[in-house]
Parts: sequence; C-alpha cells; structure tokens
Amino acid sequence: MAVVVECFLAVMPVVALFFTAGWGVLTGALVSPIHALGERVFAAHMIEHELLMAVAAPLLVAACPGAALIWALPTGLRRGTGRLTHGRIPQAIWTVASRPLNATVIHGIAIWIWHVPVLFEAALQQGVLHYAQHASFLGTALLFWWGILPRSGRQQAYGSAVMHLFFTSLHTGLLGVLLLLSPRLWYPQNAAGAALWGLTPIEDQQLAGLVMWVPAGLIYGGAALLLAGLWISKSGIREASHALRPG
Repeated sequence: MAVVVECFLAVMPVVALFFTAGWGVLTGALVSPIHALGERVFAAHMIEHELLMAVAAPLLVAACPGAALIWALPTGLRRGTGRLTHGRIPQAIWTVASRPLNATVIHGIAIWIWHVPVLFEAALQQGVLHYAQHASFLGTALLFWWGILPRSGRQQAYGSAVMHLFFTSLHTGLLGVLLLLSPRLWYPQNAAGAALWGLTPIEDQQLAGLVMWVPAGLIYGGAALLLAGLWISKSGIREASHALRPG
C-alpha cells in the first residue's frame, strides 16, 4: 500500500502540470485575442483550432481529470452524473465511440465537414454554429486522444495508435496542402482582416494551410514517434521476461 501511495504522489505533479497546461492552452485559444482575431484572419483562426485539437486535447487527456472533476461536484449532482455515465446506453455508446479506429474516423469527419466552405462561413456568421464548431473540434479531439494515448488499467495497442496518428497527420496535412496550393479563396469572409498581418487574402489562406500542414503534423508525428518508442521498449522488456522464464 505504501508503494502505491508513493507512486501516486510521484505522478501527481506531472498530472497537475498536464491539467494546468491543457486548461492554459484552452484559455489562450478561446479567451485571448487569438479568438477575436480569428474571426477576421484565417491564419489566426487555424492557429486557434490547432491549439484546441493538437495541444489542449492531448494535455487534458494525459491528465485524466475525469474522476477528480466529478468528485468536485456537489453530492447530488455527482450522484446524478454517476448514474448517467454508468447507464447501459451511455456506456455502450462510449465503448463503441472510444475505440481507436472509430475515434479517429469521428475526429476526421468533424475536421473535414467543418472545413466545407458553406459550413465554415456559416459558423462565422452565427454564434451558435461557431460554438458548435469549436465544441466538435475539441470534443472529437478529446475522444481521439483518449482512444490512442496510453493509460493505466488498459492493454495498450501501441502499433494501432501509431497507425491512427499517422493517418490523422496524413489527412489533416492533405487538407493543409489543399489550402496552401488552392488558387482561389475558400473562405473570403474569414480573410477580411488579412491586412492586419500585412497579408493578402490568398496569402492568409496559404499561411493557414501551412499551419495545419507543418506544426500540427509535427505534433502528430512526434506523438507517433513517442508511442513507437514505448512500443519497442515494452516489446523488448516482454521478450526479455519471456526468455528468462524457466523452460
């Protein structure tokens, strides 16, 4: 028991750091001037989205704050939330949706659908749709990272996680390249303030595409390399343990 407590206390500062950093990035993306600027400069809008999906989401998932947040609720609300989340239907939906393949597909669909010009510009004009866009980006990103990041109490499929990260990097990079190379504006309304950064509207779009392609791709690629390293390390330890067994 003492060993468990010591391990828990050793991990707590790291978890708290992840949680604080995740909420800090989330606040910076949605409350700072980046959000206001994102309504007029497409590149800023893209930076905001990537902060939500590729930075804040994995930090929050790595912190695993669900249990602590539920215990912070008033007793009545905590019990109601527990009954709701442990119901058969919500549990079945969560089990299916959080499978790595399903989470990857759901997250990819959300990204591509909201970048359809009609929907993207409609979200700029209507606050409700704008909130829905951000909620779907963050929510599906949390689902995606929850499905692939290693955590205690679960048998890890590192090879599968690496594949899903590679696929996500591939399709988001493709969308970024399409924005970068397109000769026409996809979202003219979102480029109205491009001059604030000394850019033409088409240059603003190209910069946004570059942001989606390179920095975000580096994050997904870096996570894939980290998981690949863990995969190799765990495989080596498992093989060594098997070789040392009698017989």
